[in-house]
Amino acid sequence: MSFKFRSDLIQSAKNFAAKRPKEVKWTVIGGASGVPVGLAIGGVGVVALGGGVGIPAAALCSVVGAAIGNRFGVGKDRPLPKDEKQETN
Repeated sequence: MSFKFRSDLIQSAKNFAAKRPKEVKWTVIGGASGVPVGLAIGGVGVVALGGGVGIPAAALCSVVGAAIGNRFGVGKDRPLPKDEKQETN
């Protein structure tokens, strides 16, 4: 990987984080909060067609937590305009 490509990649990540700070913040919080939950669970076994594989629950829970945190952050960064919000009675 060339230095130019690496510096461009870092710069684009910084630009994205500057444009959507809450989305990035909540994605990291969600991923980090999933790790202790996964460590408490231990592991998850996936068995099919005569074979099986173990998946660390910490990895699985961190991905799920990051996805949930991302969706929460998107809602904070880009809320719907007031006239488009659906009102529930």
